Amino acid sequence: MILGHAATAALGRRLTHAPWAALLLGAFAPDLMDKPLGLLGLTGSRAVGHTGVMLLAAGLVCLLLIRFHRLRPATALAFLGMWIVHLAGDLAAPRMLFWPLLGPLPQPSGEGIWAALRGYAFFYLRPDFTRAMFWLDAGCLLAAGLAWWPASRRKRV
Repeated sequence: MILGHAATAALGRRLTHAPWAALLLGAFAPDLMDKPLGLLGLTGSRAVGHTGVMLLAAGLVCLLLIRFHRLRPATALAFLGMWIVHLAGDLAAPRMLFWPLLGPLPQPSGEGIWAALRGYAFFYLRPDFTRAMFWLDAGCLLAAGLAWWPASRRKRV
C-alpha cells in the first residue's frame, strides 16, 4: 500500500499542516524498519516496526525531543498519528501489535534475499491482490486529491 501510505500523509498535511517530513516518515516508518530486515532474512516483512512496543519507543523518543526543545509537540503528534494510521491501514494483527504479550513475532523463512524478493514480487503481482490493492490505493489517492483540491483551488484565485 505504498501509494495509500503516501495518500494518508497528504490527508494528514491537509488536516494538520504538519511538516511533510514528519508525516511521510510516520506514514512509512514501520516499513522502513521491517522491509530491509525482511529482505536480509532477519525477520518477516512485518515485524518489529509493526508492533506497539516500537510505537511506544518512538513516542518516548518524541517526548525526549520535545522535552529538550528539539521537536514541536504538534509535529510529534503528526508523526505518531501517521504511524498509527499505517498500522491501521496494514490491518496489523493483534499478535503483532501486542508483541510480546501475545506470543513471538513470525519467524523469517531463512531462504535469503532472493527468496524474499520473489516473495514480495509474488505478493504484489498476484491478480487478486493487484486488483484489490489497486482499488485501495486508488481510493486513498482519490480521497487525498478531493481533500487537497479545494485548498489548492482557493490559493490560485
